[in-house]
Amino acid sequence: EGDEHSDLALEAAKAERKVYEAKKHLADCILAHQSVILDIWRQRVQAANSDLLTAKLNVGRLHTERKKISI
Repeated sequence: EGDEHSDLALEAAKAERKVYEAKKHLADCILAHQSVILDIWRQRVQAANSDLLTAKLNVGRLHTERKKISI
């Protein structure tokens, strides 16, 4: 009975370890996924900054052209 109990305790411990390994793997996968999402948002910010710069340059150019016409 003692051996059977210790065998069951060992199996339970092994199963628990597998659960924690699975939890760690899931956490690693979630982290990798979130890192990809973060990279996508960084690219979107860069694109938005580029569009904003273009818009500012266009406004400045139009403002300069308007001044030239009114002179």
